[in-house]
Amino acid sequence: MKNSFFYSLILLLLFVMLKAPAHAQIINGTDTLYGNEWINFNQSYFKIMLAEDGIYRIPFQALSDAGVPVNSVPGAQFQLFHNGEEIPLHISNDGTFGTADYLEFFGKKNTSELDKHLFKDAEAEMMNPYFSLITDTAAYFLTWTTNLSPLRYQTIANDMTNLPPKEEYGWYDLTQVFTGGFDKKRNGEGVRNSYFDISEGYSSGYAQTQNINITPIQPFIGNQNAMLSLRYACGLGQHNQAIKINGQQAVADQFNDFQVKSHSLEIANASLSSQIQVTFEGMASNNDKQRVAFISLRYPRLLDAQNQAYFTFSIGASAEEKYLEIAGFNAGTAPVIYDLTNRLRLLPTIEGNFLKIALPPSNMERQLVLVNQDVAIKTVN
Repeated sequence: MKNSFFYSLILLLLFVMLKAPAHAQIINGTDTLYGNEWINFNQSYFKIMLAEDGIYRIPFQALSDAGVPVNSVPGAQFQLFHNGEEIPLHISNDGTFGTADYLEFFGKKNTSELDKHLFKDAEAEMMNPYFSLITDTAAYFLTWTTNLSPLRYQTIANDMTNLPPKEEYGWYDLTQVFTGGFDKKRNGEGVRNSYFDISEGYSSGYAQTQNINITPIQPFIGNQNAMLSLRYACGLGQHNQAIKINGQQAVADQFNDFQVKSHSLEIANASLSSQIQVTFEGMASNNDKQRVAFISLRYPRLLDAQNQAYFTFSIGASAEEKYLEIAGFNAGTAPVIYDLTNRLRLLPTIEGNFLKIALPPSNMERQLVLVNQDVAIKTVN
């Protein structure tokens, strides 16, 4: 009798499980995705793991050692995917590869692109969009196809004729990400839900007062203000949180229990010439504590790379050509600049301590990566 009841219970549980809707899905706007829509199961894929942002190069030998048939697949057929989207490649040779040939691409470490789908409302609930709950290692997949035209960076000439006046500055993002603490929502008895909940993620530890300093590098002093973005959260209890910029209160947040708060604050251009102090202070009681996920300053910066061999910045949209003179870049023998936004690649002109670059018009702000090919290209082995 006991066995009969036991087996009936098992059958009932199996029936319920089979009838229950599947939830292994990604909701992206109005689309419901399963994550494998991009895969062509008639093709082979080679996984590339990376944990840093940068320009990556896959040389002929690495491709051959991994088993990629480089002797029979022309360069024009290679494709690269990341998180289900095709990523543009620079190919040294559209034909059959020789031993000096390579593939090149801009890769990024993993942050929150996939994590956000674990939350009901990531914007309101996820603690830290700059630091993954799972891993900082991203997976890229290399394949090849004869059916499509794979995405490519277009190499263009650096035309130094009929140049407009040089740009005075570019836009630069200076970001501090805090990962020393971890928490998620709980009730008064300390019970946490098993699903991903409000404020779950990495941040600084809890404190009643936190002072965070951020110092702009080579700021352009003129008529362009900066923007400071920040994200923090509090736990149980009543909260009266004050955020101060250089001692002047800029935000007053009053709320109860677990919440994540984000703010974007305009910073006067004159403040960029010295260190900026951001203060978080709990005013309601000694237990009114906060933890900070990040602060990020987006500001106008002089086009001076300060001897870096890898330099990222942005230039605003323009219906006209843009002319850049970049000082102080550790250029090596043949620096290259990638326009990630418009999928363009060109070789700057070197004159003394300056790199001179002519960019075509763009209807969007363009994200640029300047790299010394001798020392700053990351090799996929």
